[in-house]
Formats: sequence, structure tokens, C-alpha cells
Amino acid sequence: MEESGTIEIESKKMASTLRREKKKIDRNLGGIREMSQIPGAMVVIDPAREINAIKEARRLGVPVVGILDTDCDPSVVDIVIPGNDDALKSVRLLVDRLATAVEEGSANRREQVAAAGGDRSSDTPVGDEPRPTRNQRAQDLRARRGPSAEAAPAAPAAEATPEAGA
Repeated sequence: MEESGTIEIESKKMASTLRREKKKIDRNLGGIREMSQIPGAMVVIDPAREINAIKEARRLGVPVVGILDTDCDPSVVDIVIPGNDDALKSVRLLVDRLATAVEEGSANRREQVAAAGGDRSSDTPVGDEPRPTRNQRAQDLRARRGPSAEAAPAAPAAEATPEAGA
């Protein structure tokens, strides 16, 4: 509406409300617009509040890192970071540390690739298929281990038998 000039037709209050809403949408979703591929992982601060984002990440096969405290279910995320997800200072500290660790890991990976003289084309997923989910990864690992790992009998469960003298 701003580009076409039709926002000027609206009242001042309505135009102000629409501009505020546009700023909010740009702030919250602007980074998603420029994404060219599926992210390697997603960090969630409060999994109880962001369950829709976690479900979407599961569908796409994106690993979920969660900062959670005692009021959250740890089974909904792949990697659990225990911490206070309610206090702004603790969340800021944890996210800063995570960002620093990711930057250092990326730099180390780039150095390793440069030292090896190889390219990263083998690390990137091929095609439009999403990354495999946690269950698919477990199936792939079992398939790589081969039939010998599946054929190995499980240890028999100890049966409770009454002793003869008791």
C-alpha cells in the first residue's frame, strides 16, 4: 500500500497501524525471506511456547536445540541445554555462547576444508528432499551396521524365580 500510494487514502490512525504492523512483520519474518536453503539446526528458547516451530522443524528434518527449564518436556527437542528460559539475561548469555561456538566451529570447518583442498559439495544435501528425521537417521544407522547387528540376540531378561530353600 505504501508503494502504490493507497495508504494515503486511509485515515492517519489506520495508516499508522498498518505501518506498525508492517514493521513488526519485517522484524519477525524478514530473515526468513532471504533464506536460500533449509537451516542446519534451529535453536528454540522455550519449547512449550514454540511447539509449532518445533513441529515444522520435525517435518523438514531440521535438528532442534532447546534451552529449557523444568517446566518443559525434553523429549520434543534433539539437543537439550538446561537453563533458565524465562530470564532475559540468562537467555542472552546462552544465545551469545551458542553463536560464538557456531562461529568458531564454522571457522574451524572452513580451515579443515581449505587444508584438505576439497570442496564442500559432498556435505550439502542433494535434490529438494528435506533432511531425514530422527527416526530415519536411526534406520539409516541400523542399515549401515549391517545384518549382523540386527541378528545378534538380545540378552535374556533375568526371570524372578523363587529359591528352593526359601
